[in-house]
Amino acid sequence: MIQQKQLYWTLQDFINSSDSDHNNLKIFLNQNNVQDQHISNLAMKLVKFQHVIKLELSLSNNQIGEFGAKCIGFSLKSLPNLSILIVLIENNYIGDSGFNGADNLFSNCLYLKNFKLQICRNQIGKLGSQNLAISLKRVSNLQMLTLDFSGNQIGSEGAQILASELIQCQKLSYLSLFLIQNNINDEGARDLGEIITKCVNLKTFKICLKYNNIDDESLKAVSLGLYNCINLQNLVLNLNSNNIKELGASCIGQAIAKCGLLQNLELNFQQNKFSGQGVSNLAKQLVNCQNLSLLKLHFSQCLISNYGIQNLSLILSQLTNLSSLILDLSYNRIDQDGISNLSYQLANCPCISEVQINLYSNKIGYKGLFDLSSGFQRCLNLSILNLDIRKNSINQEGPKLLGKKLQNYNNLKCLKIELNGDFKCCYDLLAQNCLSLSTDCISSLLKQVACSQMKCPSPTSAFITKFCLQEICKPDFFGLNKLNEEFVECLFSSS
Repeated sequence: MIQQKQLYWTLQDFINSSDSDHNNLKIFLNQNNVQDQHISNLAMKLVKFQHVIKLELSLSNNQIGEFGAKCIGFSLKSLPNLSILIVLIENNYIGDSGFNGADNLFSNCLYLKNFKLQICRNQIGKLGSQNLAISLKRVSNLQMLTLDFSGNQIGSEGAQILASELIQCQKLSYLSLFLIQNNINDEGARDLGEIITKCVNLKTFKICLKYNNIDDESLKAVSLGLYNCINLQNLVLNLNSNNIKELGASCIGQAIAKCGLLQNLELNFQQNKFSGQGVSNLAKQLVNCQNLSLLKLHFSQCLISNYGIQNLSLILSQLTNLSSLILDLSYNRIDQDGISNLSYQLANCPCISEVQINLYSNKIGYKGLFDLSSGFQRCLNLSILNLDIRKNSINQEGPKLLGKKLQNYNNLKCLKIELNGDFKCCYDLLAQNCLSLSTDCISSLLKQVACSQMKCPSPTSAFITKFCLQEICKPDFFGLNKLNEEFVECLFSSS
């Protein structure tokens, strides 16, 4: 009798199991000091599970090398009924040689429709990515594919090879590529744009190219690929920490405008080099995406001022089907005028029910918060509101004001306001200053930390935190008293 599901947490339990009639098999061996010889035993056992339809192998953070990878490949060839395969094997030592002969890895997996491979930080270069891509193009029924090569060395050539093979997977409707820190550069990004151009049946496309030195010119090619994605409904484009300026933002915006069926869109331009003009160029194109219901925009550390936010706000007000909005505007130059315009325009979105805005380290002030709360009062369907307004020159009366304005708002089910300082940053500063005084101060600080963890509540207000540090867990080193005061001020100051 075929059993539905079986889960194993140790290699020995799996090898010693007597029953191999399962169609859903999960093996979790993360951080188990698994080496190649152990994988050999696992593979010999795995081939006996001829009825398995869904297989999940979790082997991350072990010591698996070339031989172990080939053993896993051998066992997969012997499982003809596989439909869903998930292999998580990050932080091992596979290298390119581990994929030698992998070009026929799935030759017997005729029913494979969903494959996820997470193989981050395994010293894989262009040859490894090539052999894997060749094997994937031969899976004729593949519909959903997730590949995570982050922290490897595939480079521009590897990206080009990967793209040239994946475009032959014409049945793909879901494709997710994570290529963080792979030294892909401009040429590799241009070739990756070809995937989107040729895979015309894609409904969901996610790509993460964080830390890859990509500039405007290469982003043009990625943008051109989007022009042909007439069936695309979900798009995630993560370009965090590259060299993108105003032109690149415009190209992406123009391409997205052609995706008329888009419902969910996430764009991450954090730590790039465009300013408010780049945001404006991008925003002007979003007005053509009238089917959008979920929009996530990450513009942290992009030198954005009121000009960019005003243009973005105006466009958001024209997205009549938008229900969820998540904005990361932290570490920019937005003041009370910019944020007032944003809240006013959001009230014109008839379907908006969820708003999350990160305004950490801007300049909105008390007046900006007042206007923000007034604007949200006009969002009649708003049920979830999450605001991070730390480091905005807002004193402790700010959240009280916001709460008072929204207290009679019956539709609001969840309200979260981040006002306090960053605990880790404030504590790190405290520890650093303490160490500069003496080792006795550090000893006293460690005692105080242990005491506060046992006897004090979480630091939700300046009064409670100060009372804990001065009375309940009073330090035995005199100099720490002054540092404690600075710590409380860091957490709860108005700046």
